[in-house]
This record gives sequence, structure tokens and C-alpha cells, in this order.
Amino acid sequence: MKRLFLLFLLLCVFSNICYAQLKFEFFGGVPLAWDRGKIFGYDANAQTTSLSFGLGIKTPINNRVEFGSYNEFFFPQKLTISINGEKTSVERKDYDTLLGMSVLLGPVFYLHSDLEGKFKIPLITGIRWMWLAASTEYAMVFGNNFGLQAGIGTEFKVSENIFIFGRLMTNYDFYSFSMITVSGFYTTNTETISGFINSFGLTPHIGMGLSINRK
Repeated sequence: MKRLFLLFLLLCVFSNICYAQLKFEFFGGVPLAWDRGKIFGYDANAQTTSLSFGLGIKTPINNRVEFGSYNEFFFPQKLTISINGEKTSVERKDYDTLLGMSVLLGPVFYLHSDLEGKFKIPLITGIRWMWLAASTEYAMVFGNNFGLQAGIGTEFKVSENIFIFGRLMTNYDFYSFSMITVSGFYTTNTETISGFINSFGLTPHIGMGLSINRK
């Protein structure tokens, strides 16, 4: 799975590098996620707060449209879950490992761009893949979510090659594939869970971009 992901990421980067113009975006964010489902037959709701940083690469298709690939690493800080009306919270320190990454691929539409290109309003849309790895002394979880993501923001050109931006991203994940391994005194059990889910997220981003023209 990791090798396939690395190959996929390299292909995305390589496809962008082949174009004459590149835009790199470096950003940080605070992802918020809300999940609904069932645990042991009971209705469950979960809210997760994370910190993130990422890299985006964009290449122009025409004056109003670009193609973008966005790779964002995130580090969950707190999870609050309610099961059958009972709430409990866990924090990052309760895990040995807790991190994830999301990949977004899709077009970027510029809803507004002034004549000098100093101020722009980009609309980002596309498909999303997210994975999350968590482990404790006795259990390990590796999950994959698939869904859609979109966002809108503003860009301001500081110089010929540098711009700053802010945006709000939203995502809806509708399918999940996870592997859970639980270790006991003498045995280790692994279970695979897949199916449709109901997961919604909001992420504010702030960052800086670099535009490079290849001649």
C-alpha cells in the first residue's frame, strides 16, 4: 500500500513538472472532522481536531483554469466521541503513533482575476484520498477514506513570483477501508472493515506560494 501511494505521488509531481509553468503552495491548517456511524450496534458521533501542513502544485490549463495536486500531512490532537449518549475524549499523548495524510487532485477555477493578476479568487474541486495510522501498545489501525473535496479562498500577488493566500476547504468522505490489529498475550488478530461512511470536514488554510516559469 505504501509503495503504491509513493508511486502515485511521484506520478502526480512528475506530471506537473512537465508543464512550462509551475506554482508551488506551502500552507498550514487546522483540520476539523465530524464522523457519524455505529460502534457495537450503538449510534456514535466523533469530532477530531488536528494540525496540518502541506504542499500544493498547480499548472495552468488556460487563463482561468489550473490543475492542482495537494498533499497535506495532519496530526490529530484531540478526539471526542459520543456512544449512546456517553462522551469520552482522548488526546495525542494517549497514542504511540498518530498521523495521517490526504491527497487532493482536481481543477482550480479562478472566479475572479484582476487585469494585473494581483488579486484572485480560486475555487478548488476534486477527488480526495486520506489515510490515517494510529497505534498503541496493544492495537494498530490503518484507515483509508475516499471522498470529494472543495474549497474557496483568495490569493494576493506580493511580487512577480510570490503570492500569499488564505482559503477554507471542505470535504465529504463516503467510503472507508480499514485494517485493525489487536495484540493479546499470545495471539494477534487482524480485522478488515470496509463500507460506506458519513464523514464531514472543514479546514482553514493560510500559506505562501511561489510561481516558476520554465523556459
